[in-house]
Amino acid sequence: MRAAGFSDVGRVRTTNEDTFVVDPTLRLFAVADGMGGHGAGEVASGLAIEALTGFVSRSSSDTDFSWPYGLDGTLSFDGNRLKTAIHLANQAIRADPKDGAGALALFRSNRTCGLLVFAAMLVVGTSL
Repeated sequence: MRAAGFSDVGRVRTTNEDTFVVDPTLRLFAVADGMGGHGAGEVASGLAIEALTGFVSRSSSDTDFSWPYGLDGTLSFDGNRLKTAIHLANQAIRADPKDGAGALALFRSNRTCGLLVFAAMLVVGTSL
């Protein structure tokens, strides 16, 4: 499999606040879109991708890990992994310990931190 990722600053902003992961080994493909015009989008997007990748990586190689948000019986194992990873990403953004410039400082000051996360895990199986 070949995979690639690219993000563009666009025509309006001068900086790109997006972070992405393209990891065929983990079967993880995600982009965290730090929304321009909101504070610390680049911080939030980096934390989100780090948390997503971290949990998906740990849960792919270790069977002894916890499900901090429980299991959803309507989802597959990989679906639960992705759901948990997204919850952990949200938690990481809200708990960012960086002083002053991080996402937590924005939450404490009642400002918003704009971020959209799109994530998918490729499921390899038999063809129909």
